[in-house]
Amino acid sequence: EIPREMITTGNWVSPHLNGLRYFEKPVLGYWFTGISMQLLGDNAFAMRLPSALSAGLSALAVFLLVSGFTQRRSTALYAAMIYLSMLGVFLIGTINILDSVFSFLLTAAFVSFYFSHRESVPKKRLLYLVLLGVFCGAAFLAKGFLAFALLGAVIGPYVIWQGRWQELFTRGWIALLSAIVIVAPWAIQVHLQEPDYWHYFFWEEHVKRFSSDDAQHDEPFWFYLMYLPLLTLPWIMHIPVALKNLFKNRGGEQYTGAELVKYSLLWFLVPFVFFSIARGKLPTYVLPCLAPLAVLLAVGIENYLSGRKSTGSKARGFTVAN
Repeated sequence: EIPREMITTGNWVSPHLNGLRYFEKPVLGYWFTGISMQLLGDNAFAMRLPSALSAGLSALAVFLLVSGFTQRRSTALYAAMIYLSMLGVFLIGTINILDSVFSFLLTAAFVSFYFSHRESVPKKRLLYLVLLGVFCGAAFLAKGFLAFALLGAVIGPYVIWQGRWQELFTRGWIALLSAIVIVAPWAIQVHLQEPDYWHYFFWEEHVKRFSSDDAQHDEPFWFYLMYLPLLTLPWIMHIPVALKNLFKNRGGEQYTGAELVKYSLLWFLVPFVFFSIARGKLPTYVLPCLAPLAVLLAVGIENYLSGRKSTGSKARGFTVAN
């Protein structure tokens, strides 16, 4: 309804719902739906298309990440397949809500950071840092300050863990400047049109929803532990064997993508804990955690299978020799 009113009124700056100001979210997700409706008409397909495309693009980002930093292209294909076939991704990717769009933009930002972190060519590293800022700014325009909080909570500890904390100051400003360039035009416009937007959006939709005793959708800490098995069906049953084989296959061979595994673990755990601590919870909020979980599942499962193949080959060779 919000994108439809944007199209009808011509006001693409301040969201309105049934003629009333709607300050719960920024505008990018509504823009995507509005553009889709203008191109394809006022129908369910047009309204759901941005969510579906976001799910597909998230899988592509996962594929590019894994294929870029492992020696097994098949692992990248498995990671993308696992991600798209998770029940939570499939369901959220077929309904018209903002979580799928936000999750894609956040995933693209995390992937861009890792490419920049591992890149040794200055020009390419600069490009990835700019992309990090662009996707971070776009994620902010989709769902607000949560984008900066999640990226900072993962990237900061990771570069410190890697002993490269200086890069937060020597390179971080490039990504920050790019994000500001993306966010500033709309942020200024909405302030000029609705001066109380930012006060409501920051305090009511962020601070109070995160920590207030009367937060909207208030749920206990263990809420996502209850929903994670459902969201990750049918792959939840493979998590134990995947975790056991993340760094080594059954043949004892060291896995070459170990650094990516460490990053993916942090990428999954920190947002999951963050969402669990927040007072306001919905099952869809944890969608950004499923992309790194797909990476971990793909790596662990293929390590296990490759170890079995190696063990089986040795056993067959022993039988033939005897």
